[in-house]
Amino acid sequence: MSHMDQASNLRRLMHQARSTRTIAIASGKGGVGKSNIALNLAIMLSASGQRVALVDADLGLANLDVLVNVEVRSNLSHVIAGTRRLEDILIDLPSGVQFVPGASGLARLAHLGEFQRAQLLNDFARLEADNDVIVIDCGAGIGPDVLHFAASADKVIVVTAPEPTAVTDAYAMIKVLSQLPYKGACGLLVNFAADRNEARMTYQRISTVARQFLGAKVLDAGYVLYRPQGARSGAGGASRSCWPAPSRRQAGASPPWPSNCPPAEGWPSEKRAFSGKSPTGSAKFFRKSYDNSGEHGCSIIRDKLRVK
Repeated sequence: MSHMDQASNLRRLMHQARSTRTIAIASGKGGVGKSNIALNLAIMLSASGQRVALVDADLGLANLDVLVNVEVRSNLSHVIAGTRRLEDILIDLPSGVQFVPGASGLARLAHLGEFQRAQLLNDFARLEADNDVIVIDCGAGIGPDVLHFAASADKVIVVTAPEPTAVTDAYAMIKVLSQLPYKGACGLLVNFAADRNEARMTYQRISTVARQFLGAKVLDAGYVLYRPQGARSGAGGASRSCWPAPSRRQAGASPPWPSNCPPAEGWPSEKRAFSGKSPTGSAKFFRKSYDNSGEHGCSIIRDKLRVK
Protein backbone atom coordinates (compact mmCIF):
# COMPACT_ATOMS: atom_id res chain seq x y z
CA MET A 1 0.00 0.00 0.00
CA SER A 2 1.44 3.39 -1.02
CA HIS A 3 1.82 6.23 1.45
CA MET A 4 -0.95 8.12 -0.40
CA ASP A 5 -3.32 5.18 0.12
CA GLN A 6 -2.34 5.13 3.78
CA ALA A 7 -3.12 8.84 4.11
CA SER A 8 -6.49 8.35 2.40
CA ASN A 9 -7.38 5.44 4.69
CA LEU A 10 -6.32 7.41 7.75
CA ARG A 11 -8.51 10.34 6.70
CA ARG A 12 -11.49 8.00 6.22
CA LEU A 13 -11.01 6.38 9.63
CA MET A 14 -10.68 9.81 11.25
CA HIS A 15 -13.97 10.88 9.69
CA GLN A 16 -15.74 7.90 11.23
CA ALA A 17 -14.63 8.75 14.74
CA ARG A 18 -14.72 12.55 15.02
CA SER A 19 -16.01 15.84 13.79
CA THR A 20 -12.68 17.69 13.80
CA ARG A 21 -11.85 19.18 10.42
CA THR A 22 -8.37 19.44 8.96
CA ILE A 23 -7.33 22.17 6.51
CA ALA A 24 -3.98 21.94 4.73
CA ILE A 25 -2.49 25.18 3.42
CA ALA A 26 -0.17 24.50 0.48
CA SER A 27 1.45 26.29 -2.43
CA GLY A 28 3.29 25.32 -5.55
CA LYS A 29 5.73 28.19 -5.17
CA GLY A 30 7.39 29.60 -2.10
CA GLY A 31 7.07 33.27 -1.22
CA VAL A 32 3.34 33.65 -1.85
CA GLY A 33 2.37 34.19 1.79
CA LYS A 34 1.26 30.65 2.60
CA SER A 35 2.39 30.69 6.23
CA ASN A 36 0.84 34.10 6.83
CA ILE A 37 -2.44 32.80 5.43
CA ALA A 38 -2.28 29.69 7.64
CA LEU A 39 -1.56 31.77 10.75
CA ASN A 40 -4.25 34.37 10.11
CA LEU A 41 -6.83 31.73 9.22
CA ALA A 42 -6.10 29.95 12.51
CA ILE A 43 -6.46 33.24 14.40
CA MET A 44 -9.75 34.08 12.69
CA LEU A 45 -11.20 30.62 13.35
CA SER A 46 -10.18 30.88 17.00
CA ALA A 47 -11.77 34.34 17.24
CA SER A 48 -15.02 32.87 15.88
CA GLY A 49 -15.17 30.45 18.81
CA GLN A 50 -13.50 27.39 17.30
CA ARG A 51 -10.83 25.43 19.14
CA VAL A 52 -7.92 25.53 16.71
CA ALA A 53 -4.55 23.82 16.39
CA LEU A 54 -1.93 25.21 14.00
CA VAL A 55 0.71 22.73 12.82
CA ASP A 56 3.93 23.91 11.18
CA ALA A 57 4.48 20.96 8.84
CA ASP A 58 7.07 22.68 6.67
CA LEU A 59 9.60 20.08 7.73
CA GLY A 60 13.17 21.34 7.63
CA LEU A 61 12.26 24.99 6.87
CA ALA A 62 9.65 25.85 9.48
CA ASN A 63 9.13 29.54 10.24
CA LEU A 64 5.75 29.97 11.95
CA ASP A 65 7.55 30.39 15.28
CA VAL A 66 9.11 33.56 13.82
CA LEU A 67 5.73 34.89 12.71
CA VAL A 68 4.14 34.29 16.12
CA ASN A 69 7.29 35.49 17.93
CA VAL A 70 7.68 32.62 20.37
CA GLU A 71 10.77 30.89 21.68
CA VAL A 72 10.72 27.18 20.82
CA ARG A 73 12.66 24.72 22.94
CA SER A 74 11.31 21.50 21.44
CA ASN A 75 9.71 20.90 18.05
CA LEU A 76 8.57 18.21 15.64
CA SER A 77 12.13 17.01 15.11
CA HIS A 78 12.13 15.80 18.74
CA VAL A 79 8.78 14.07 18.24
CA ILE A 80 10.06 12.30 15.12
CA ALA A 81 13.23 11.27 16.97
CA GLY A 82 11.12 9.89 19.83
CA THR A 83 12.62 12.11 22.52
CA ARG A 84 9.42 14.12 23.04
CA ARG A 85 5.71 13.47 22.76
CA LEU A 86 3.56 15.78 20.69
CA GLU A 87 1.90 17.01 23.89
CA ASP A 88 5.32 18.10 25.19
CA ILE A 89 5.96 20.59 22.39
CA LEU A 90 2.54 22.29 22.23
CA ILE A 91 2.52 26.07 22.74
CA ASP A 92 -0.66 27.95 23.67
CA LEU A 93 -0.66 31.26 21.80
CA PRO A 94 -2.34 34.41 23.20
CA SER A 95 -4.91 34.18 20.40
CA GLY A 96 -6.12 30.88 21.84
CA VAL A 97 -4.53 28.81 19.07
CA GLN A 98 -2.66 25.65 20.03
CA PHE A 99 0.65 25.78 18.11
CA VAL A 100 2.78 22.82 17.03
CA PRO A 101 6.23 24.16 16.04
CA GLY A 102 8.24 22.62 13.25
CA ALA A 103 12.02 22.50 12.81
CA SER A 104 14.30 24.53 10.58
CA GLY A 105 17.74 23.79 9.18
CA LEU A 106 17.58 20.00 9.55
CA ALA A 107 18.03 18.37 6.15
CA ARG A 108 17.03 14.91 7.38
CA LEU A 109 13.50 16.16 8.10
CA ALA A 110 12.96 17.22 4.50
CA HIS A 111 12.79 13.59 3.37
CA LEU A 112 10.94 11.42 5.86
CA GLY A 113 10.31 7.74 5.28
CA GLU A 114 6.78 6.40 4.84
CA PHE A 115 6.70 4.99 8.37
CA GLN A 116 7.79 8.33 9.85
CA ARG A 117 5.12 10.20 7.88
CA ALA A 118 2.41 7.77 8.98
CA GLN A 119 3.55 8.01 12.60
CA LEU A 120 3.52 11.80 12.43
CA LEU A 121 -0.05 11.80 11.09
CA ASN A 122 -1.05 9.51 13.95
CA ASP A 123 0.47 12.04 16.35
CA PHE A 124 -1.47 14.87 14.68
CA ALA A 125 -4.67 12.87 15.09
CA ARG A 126 -4.28 13.17 18.87
CA LEU A 127 -4.86 16.91 18.53
CA GLU A 128 -8.50 16.20 17.69
CA ALA A 129 -9.46 15.56 21.30
CA ASP A 130 -8.95 19.25 22.14
CA ASN A 131 -9.66 21.00 18.83
CA ASP A 132 -12.45 21.58 16.35
CA VAL A 133 -10.17 22.56 13.47
CA ILE A 134 -6.56 21.64 12.65
CA VAL A 135 -4.76 23.98 10.25
CA ILE A 136 -1.65 22.41 8.69
CA ASP A 137 0.93 24.74 7.17
CA CYS A 138 2.59 22.51 4.56
CA GLY A 139 5.88 23.22 2.86
CA ALA A 140 5.97 24.75 -0.61
CA GLY A 141 6.19 22.51 -3.67
CA ILE A 142 5.05 19.00 -4.48
CA GLY A 143 7.44 16.88 -2.42
CA PRO A 144 6.30 13.60 -0.87
CA ASP A 145 5.97 15.06 2.64
CA VAL A 146 3.77 17.91 1.39
CA LEU A 147 1.55 15.57 -0.61
CA HIS A 148 1.25 13.15 2.29
CA PHE A 149 0.02 15.84 4.70
CA ALA A 150 -2.27 17.36 2.06
CA ALA A 151 -3.79 13.98 1.19
CA SER A 152 -4.71 13.43 4.84
CA ALA A 153 -6.65 16.71 5.12
CA ASP A 154 -10.36 17.26 4.59
CA LYS A 155 -9.68 20.45 2.64
CA VAL A 156 -6.63 21.77 0.84
CA ILE A 157 -6.18 25.48 0.15
CA VAL A 158 -3.60 26.19 -2.53
CA VAL A 159 -2.23 29.71 -2.11
CA THR A 160 -0.99 31.66 -5.11
CA ALA A 161 -0.17 35.20 -6.16
CA PRO A 162 -1.31 36.87 -9.41
CA GLU A 163 2.02 36.52 -11.18
CA PRO A 164 3.09 33.99 -13.84
CA THR A 165 5.37 31.61 -11.95
CA ALA A 166 3.10 31.44 -8.90
CA VAL A 167 0.04 30.76 -11.07
CA THR A 168 1.83 28.04 -13.05
CA ASP A 169 3.11 26.34 -9.89
CA ALA A 170 -0.29 26.54 -8.20
CA TYR A 171 -1.78 24.71 -11.17
CA ALA A 172 1.00 22.10 -10.93
CA MET A 173 0.09 21.51 -7.28
CA ILE A 174 -3.59 21.10 -8.17
CA LYS A 175 -2.67 18.72 -10.99
CA VAL A 176 -0.59 16.49 -8.71
CA LEU A 177 -3.35 16.42 -6.09
CA SER A 178 -5.89 15.38 -8.73
CA GLN A 179 -3.63 12.54 -9.81
CA LEU A 180 -3.22 11.01 -6.34
CA PRO A 181 -6.24 11.07 -6.48
CA TYR A 182 -7.19 13.42 -3.64
CA LYS A 183 -10.83 12.94 -2.56
CA GLY A 184 -11.21 16.00 -0.35
CA ALA A 185 -12.12 19.56 -1.33
CA CYS A 186 -9.44 21.64 -3.05
CA GLY A 187 -9.68 25.43 -3.08
CA LEU A 188 -7.56 28.25 -4.47
CA LEU A 189 -6.75 31.41 -2.55
CA VAL A 190 -5.28 34.43 -4.34
CA ASN A 191 -2.92 36.47 -2.16
CA PHE A 192 -1.51 39.93 -2.95
CA ALA A 193 -4.45 40.76 -5.23
CA ALA A 194 -4.56 44.40 -6.28
CA ASP A 195 -8.35 44.30 -6.28
CA ARG A 196 -11.30 41.94 -6.44
CA ASN A 197 -11.23 41.83 -10.24
CA GLU A 198 -7.61 40.69 -10.33
CA ALA A 199 -8.35 37.99 -7.76
CA ARG A 200 -11.34 36.77 -9.78
CA MET A 201 -9.33 36.71 -13.02
CA THR A 202 -6.54 34.70 -11.41
CA TYR A 203 -8.96 32.19 -9.89
CA GLN A 204 -10.92 31.79 -13.11
CA ARG A 205 -7.75 31.28 -15.14
CA ILE A 206 -6.56 28.40 -12.96
CA SER A 207 -9.95 26.81 -12.27
CA THR A 208 -10.90 26.85 -15.97
CA VAL A 209 -7.68 25.13 -17.04
CA ALA A 210 -8.00 22.60 -14.20
CA ARG A 211 -11.55 21.77 -15.24
CA GLN A 212 -10.64 21.55 -18.93
CA PHE A 213 -7.49 19.44 -18.67
CA LEU A 214 -7.89 17.61 -15.36
CA GLY A 215 -11.63 17.36 -14.87
CA ALA A 216 -10.95 18.78 -11.41
CA LYS A 217 -13.18 21.19 -9.52
CA VAL A 218 -11.26 23.96 -7.80
CA LEU A 219 -13.24 25.90 -5.20
CA ASP A 220 -12.92 29.64 -4.77
CA ALA A 221 -11.35 29.96 -1.30
CA GLY A 222 -11.25 33.74 -1.39
CA TYR A 223 -8.51 36.33 -1.70
CA VAL A 224 -6.39 38.73 0.33
CA LEU A 225 -5.87 42.23 -1.04
CA TYR A 226 -2.49 43.88 -1.22
CA ARG A 227 -2.09 46.94 0.99
CA PRO A 228 1.03 49.12 1.11
CA GLN A 229 2.96 48.85 4.35
CA GLY A 230 1.35 51.03 6.98
CA ALA A 231 -1.91 51.49 5.05
CA ARG A 232 -5.14 51.57 7.02
CA SER A 233 -8.57 50.35 6.09
CA GLY A 234 -11.66 52.49 6.57
CA ALA A 235 -12.24 50.86 9.94
CA GLY A 236 -8.62 51.31 11.00
CA GLY A 237 -7.24 48.96 13.63
CA ALA A 238 -4.26 46.68 14.09
CA SER A 239 -2.46 45.12 11.20
CA ARG A 240 -2.82 41.47 10.20
CA SER A 241 -1.10 40.08 7.12
CA CYS A 242 0.40 40.75 3.72
CA TRP A 243 3.73 41.80 2.38
CA PRO A 244 4.49 45.00 0.50
CA ALA A 245 4.26 44.67 -3.25
CA PRO A 246 7.33 45.35 -5.38
CA SER A 247 8.16 48.64 -7.03
CA ARG A 248 6.91 47.40 -10.41
CA ARG A 249 3.41 46.97 -9.03
CA GLN A 250 3.55 50.27 -7.20
CA ALA A 251 4.43 51.91 -10.51
CA GLY A 252 1.49 50.21 -12.20
CA ALA A 253 3.61 48.17 -14.61
CA SER A 254 2.03 45.17 -16.29
CA PRO A 255 4.66 43.21 -18.26
CA PRO A 256 3.41 40.39 -20.49
CA TRP A 257 3.25 36.75 -19.51
CA PRO A 258 6.06 34.63 -21.00
CA SER A 259 3.91 33.25 -23.81
CA ASN A 260 6.93 32.42 -25.96
CA CYS A 261 8.52 30.11 -23.38
CA PRO A 262 8.70 26.42 -24.36
CA PRO A 263 6.10 24.38 -22.48
CA ALA A 264 7.23 22.06 -19.71
CA GLU A 265 7.32 18.36 -20.47
CA GLY A 266 4.20 16.50 -19.42
CA TRP A 267 1.61 19.27 -19.74
CA PRO A 268 2.33 21.46 -22.79
CA SER A 269 -1.32 22.27 -23.56
CA GLU A 270 -2.05 23.40 -20.02
CA LYS A 271 0.99 25.65 -19.93
CA ARG A 272 0.01 27.32 -23.19
CA ALA A 273 -3.39 28.02 -21.63
CA PHE A 274 -1.67 30.35 -19.15
CA SER A 275 -0.16 32.53 -21.88
CA GLY A 276 -1.42 36.06 -22.46
CA LYS A 277 -1.28 39.14 -20.29
CA SER A 278 -0.63 39.13 -16.58
CA PRO A 279 -3.06 41.28 -14.57
CA THR A 280 -0.24 42.74 -12.51
CA GLY A 281 3.00 41.42 -13.91
CA SER A 282 5.88 39.52 -12.40
CA ALA A 283 6.71 40.15 -8.76
CA LYS A 284 8.85 38.87 -5.93
CA PHE A 285 7.69 38.99 -2.33
CA PHE A 286 10.36 38.82 0.33
CA ARG A 287 9.90 41.22 3.23
CA LYS A 288 7.25 40.08 5.70
CA SER A 289 5.03 42.75 7.22
CA TYR A 290 1.44 43.00 8.31
CA ASP A 291 -1.54 45.01 7.24
CA ASN A 292 -5.23 44.98 8.04
CA SER A 293 -6.37 43.32 4.81
CA GLY A 294 -5.53 39.94 6.28
CA GLU A 295 -8.40 39.84 8.75
CA HIS A 296 -10.95 40.62 6.03
CA GLY A 297 -9.34 38.19 3.61
CA CYS A 298 -9.28 35.33 6.08
CA SER A 299 -12.90 36.05 6.99
CA ILE A 300 -13.70 35.39 3.34
CA ILE A 301 -11.76 32.13 3.49
CA ARG A 302 -13.55 31.05 6.65
CA ASP A 303 -16.96 31.83 5.21
CA LYS A 304 -16.30 30.11 1.89
CA LEU A 305 -15.05 27.00 3.68
CA ARG A 306 -18.13 27.08 5.91
CA VAL A 307 -15.93 26.50 8.95
CA LYS A 308 -18.17 28.06 11.56
